[in-house]
Amino acid sequence: MRVYVALAWLLCSLVAWAAEDDPIASLDGYRAGQDRAPLTAVEDLVRAATSDPKRAADVELRLLSVLQSGASIEAKQFVCSQLRLVGSDSSVLFLGRMLNDPRLGHMARQALEAMPSAAASAALRQALHTTRGDLLVGVINSLGERREATSVSALTAQLDSRDVVVVQAAISALGKIGGEAAFDALRAVAGRFDPALGEGASISVNLSEDARRRLDVRYLFDALLACAERLIEKGRADRAVDTFARIYRATPVPRPQRVAALAGLTRAAPDRAVPLIVQLLRSPDRASQAAAANLVGRLPPASAAPIVTLLDTLPTVEQALVIEAVSGCSDRALLFPLLKASMSPDPAVRAAALRALGHQQGNRQIVQLLVGAASGGNAESAVARESLSRLDGPEVDADLMAQLDQTSVAMRAEAARSLGVRGVTNAIPRLVKALGDANGPIRFAAIESLGQLGGEQQLQDLLDHLGRADAAAEQEVAARAALAIARRISSTSRGPARAAAEKVAASIGAAPIQSEAKAILDAVQ
Repeated sequence: MRVYVALAWLLCSLVAWAAEDDPIASLDGYRAGQDRAPLTAVEDLVRAATSDPKRAADVELRLLSVLQSGASIEAKQFVCSQLRLVGSDSSVLFLGRMLNDPRLGHMARQALEAMPSAAASAALRQALHTTRGDLLVGVINSLGERREATSVSALTAQLDSRDVVVVQAAISALGKIGGEAAFDALRAVAGRFDPALGEGASISVNLSEDARRRLDVRYLFDALLACAERLIEKGRADRAVDTFARIYRATPVPRPQRVAALAGLTRAAPDRAVPLIVQLLRSPDRASQAAAANLVGRLPPASAAPIVTLLDTLPTVEQALVIEAVSGCSDRALLFPLLKASMSPDPAVRAAALRALGHQQGNRQIVQLLVGAASGGNAESAVARESLSRLDGPEVDADLMAQLDQTSVAMRAEAARSLGVRGVTNAIPRLVKALGDANGPIRFAAIESLGQLGGEQQLQDLLDHLGRADAAAEQEVAARAALAIARRISSTSRGPARAAAEKVAASIGAAPIQSEAKAILDAVQ
């Protein structure tokens, strides 16, 4: 008490000493609705003081002097907001005495919440015994935000309250703090809804029947799941996995929290999650199916592979969802189930599988992708072509060149087209040879790819082909390819580029080609 009286005397002295132009002293006369300029000046002063401990202590004492003065409620609320930035143990005594004030309690509590001080925590815990209603709920929330294990015992005691709002706040706060003690307290509460959830809890709680009946269990299971996640971080995955599994099986748990529990199990123990995910995929509920498909994508590829092998046992919509979920994964175990799915009678499943095959390593899927590119619909062909362009590895390019010798005209054409898109310059001799192929689709694809890959020598090959081609469509394709090379070499081989543009302009009258040829001629002048 002597300390408090001495500090109060010092604060009163500071008020008398303050200069007229001191922005903090001007707060004594501030009222709601007045010009905010004095408040802005104080905010600037406080902000500048935060980097200098000595200056911050001086500003803190002067702000506390306002709390001890006859300043308006609005001025004192403002002071509390500034003590969030410069408040120290010196402020705790004053702020703690305000926690029961219905007009200042919330602002005082928020100031204490922001202070990295054991004394501030102690003041908030003490207020659990003296505050009521919204003020008490606010104190509980602040203790939760501070996330200090020393507050778990005091918060656990609030679970015995007959006020369900208080119980709910205490549950959420314990979930934020986490740790073994908070986890056990929450399990004890959960055990009142399903005894299996409370098995092994080291404490008991006296949750009233009225609170149990009115409690929103979403808050309870969200808090329990948050605690389980923190246990994983602290090396107690065994307890977390058991909790995830129990929450998933428990009847009173709402679907979003059940799915969240399964997601936790997927991260912590993927092999245990697999049969539950399959079960959910076969559920008649579309939302559950979509959630399960999303979880498949979070599994390690080796754990997801058994689910992918069961694709043909699932409805087609779920098959496509599962494939999309694993489409970014590359694993040998996924390859053959995806190859099988790429031959599905359902177009959506085929397209999803063709897209996923583009992410798999190696060249075993090349034939199936060529089939998809050659024989699918427009959208399916586009997906297969994109996957062919994405395949990685030197063996892929060699295998695509080997496909130029196969019997299927459509597949050979797709192989020639893919070599150009992939930038395989080693394929240029094979593509030049393909200009003389008897099949139009192969010639067209070879011309397009030479336009992407070729240099000065291939420019002449294309111009020669332009002169030999009978069909107008083939002439236009050859002209475009020749102009593409001419533009590419125009800065280093101006003469050949000019000659090519002139020949194309003389041979093809189509306006777009004429325009492109003129642009090249202008560039090489």
